[in-house]
This record gives sequence, structure tokens and C-alpha cells, in this order.
Amino acid sequence: MGGDRVIALPAGAERNPRLAALAAQANAWPSTQIGVGVVSLNVVDAAVEIAGHHDVSLMLIASRRQVEMAELGGGYVAGLTPQALATHVRARDRRNRVLVCRDHGGPWQGNGGTTGTPERAMEEAQASFLADLEAGFDILHIDTSACPAGHESGDGPQRRLLELYDACWTAAREGGRVIAFEVGDEEQSSVTDGLDQPRRLLETLREFRRDTGAPPPLFVVIQTGTKVMERRNVGSLSAPYRIDGQMPPQIHLPQVMALVRAYGAHLRQHNTDYLPTEILRWHPLLGIHAANIAPEYGIEETLGLLAVMEGRGAADLSERFLTLAFDTRKWEKWQLEGSAGTDRERAIWAGHYVFSTPEFAELRAELLARVGLTREELDRLLVARIKAAILRHLRAFRVIA
Repeated sequence: MGGDRVIALPAGAERNPRLAALAAQANAWPSTQIGVGVVSLNVVDAAVEIAGHHDVSLMLIASRRQVEMAELGGGYVAGLTPQALATHVRARDRRNRVLVCRDHGGPWQGNGGTTGTPERAMEEAQASFLADLEAGFDILHIDTSACPAGHESGDGPQRRLLELYDACWTAAREGGRVIAFEVGDEEQSSVTDGLDQPRRLLETLREFRRDTGAPPPLFVVIQTGTKVMERRNVGSLSAPYRIDGQMPPQIHLPQVMALVRAYGAHLRQHNTDYLPTEILRWHPLLGIHAANIAPEYGIEETLGLLAVMEGRGAADLSERFLTLAFDTRKWEKWQLEGSAGTDRERAIWAGHYVFSTPEFAELRAELLARVGLTREELDRLLVARIKAAILRHLRAFRVIA
């Protein structure tokens, strides 16, 4: 089983010291590597501090909605561009252990959503990836699962993925950039539908690489029975019972691992938020190479902020914050059908989306003045709470003791 967990870098990728350190960490003992979602600047700083204090490798994963080139509108996290994120991290990552990665890069994955023609969506996706390369990102996740109604076609996602893979690899090679790739063309789902689609993708990639000499992807995204909704993981991976229409994880996961091993890739699990520690501890033993967590950390920061407000006599400000978050309607993407969630709970699901707005800056300034905290002191309280959440995952994944 030890070979199942070894991360083998594509030829030449070892010249990137952060990729090399991540692989060495993965190969030292059975462990699952972590991708931390860029849901706020405090989450970024919490991850960088942990990497430095514990001397471990972490991956920061930024979606196009979170971090984007200025020409495409920037991201909702402090308006960060790829260069701004990379500069922020490199100035603080003194041990050079934090990998900056693109998460869900691809057509129709940006702030415009599923609008625009396929041609325009591909142009924007390629421009976004080129900005990532210029900024020095370490891993690019090419995700072609998004497609608006009317533009679906059987092989469309794979064709778009190969086109972007070729463009990114060519640009990286010509620019002397050492990067790795993550690929996927399935929409995230709690249902494990089998392996026909990822097998077709990996086989098509193998043929493409034979023709072009491009490196294999470091990670492949395959459904493992995880799906985040509200503040729960509703997939089959942690369900204590069989779910109709879903393959049991004890049958599905060994098949997934055999597939990625056969194609020389490694499994990256998405939507790992809110799994109990007992299930997280099984990840290294099952050979899951890497796992992403994002909204869980944003909600931890929101809960920490509410604790400060409501614990220090500023409950009226917490109500204003919750109203601000609720009014974004961002909670709609997280809400289960027939949900019994309250408006307060819905606002909490959307809290991290407003941290960079002018309205929140005004509210925060009023909070600081009222409770006698500086901005730095408030951020330290929030970062401490986020770090505790990240450390729970790192310990369960056996990255740290």
C-alpha cells in the first residue's frame, strides 16, 4: 500500500523547490496533503503561519471567483489578482513551503458565471491561466466541467481541457516556468457515478501527451462521495449507511485509487469540508493523496467575528453584519433543497463573501472603536481560530503529529 501514497513528480517538476518539498513530505510517511481555500486574507495568513511554524508544505488554492486578473474584474478576496496573491504569500513564506495554486481554472469558472460564448469563455480562461503563470503559481487546476445550457457536447469538456493544457504547458515551457497540472471535467457531486468519465479523460490525456511530449498531470479530480452543502458534508464518504444510487465508498475508493495509479496520476479530493475527524484519519490509510478544504475555514472566521461582536456588547453590529451577508444571496449555492436553515444560518454561510466590501470595512471600524481593539488584534483573534481548524485537518491527515 505504501506505493499508493507516493507522489511522483513529472519529469522536471523537481526543479520547483515547493513542488519538491510537497512530494518529499508526501513520501516520508503515509499522509494526505492539504489544499487550503483562499476564502479570505486571514485564511491565507493562517495557512502561511502554520507552514512556517511547523515547517510543512501546504497548498493555497484560489478559484477564479476568489482571485482573478484585473482585466477580468479581480476576485472577491480583497480584489486580489494572481500577482498580488503570489506577492503577499512570498513576502511571508520564509521557508518557501507554501504552494500557490489555481483552483477551478477553466471556461465559465470566473465571476461572469456561465455566460458568454464558448470562444469568449476559452479566451478568458487562457488569459487567466497565463496571468497565473506570470505570477509564479505552482499548480494549475484545469477544470472544464462548467458549461451553460445550449453549449453541451459529448466531448466538449475534454477538447477544451486539452486545448488549455497544451496552451499552458507551451507557455510555461517557453517562459521557463516549472509547474504541475491538476485536471478534472466532472461537476462536483455527492454521487459516485462510476469511473467511465475520468477513465476517458485520463486515456485521452495519455494519447495527447504521446503526441506533444507534455507532462502527466500531478493530480486528477475524481468524485469520492464528498459534497458540501450548508455546514455539512452530504456525500456518501462519511454516511453511516448506504445511500440509494451511490456506490459505497469502500467499493468505489479502491477502484479510484487503482485508476489513478494505472495512469501515473494522484487523487485530489475536493469538498473535504465538515468531515468528522475519524473519517479524516482514514484518508492517509486509504491512500488519498490530497484533499481540499475551503468554505469551512471561511465560516470559522465568520463565527469568530460574531463571537467578538456578541461577546463584547456589540450585538447590534453582528445584526448589521448578518444582514449584509444575507443580502448577498451567496448562501443560495450552499442551501439544501427543503432546508430548515434560519436566516442567521444562511447569513453565516455567506459571511466570508463580504469581508472585502466597503460596507464591512465601515462596520469593522465601528466595531474596533467600540470594543477597544486594533485591526491587528482583531485579525490575530480570527487567525487563531482559523489555524485551529487547519491544524485539525493537518493532524488527522498525518502531516503533523
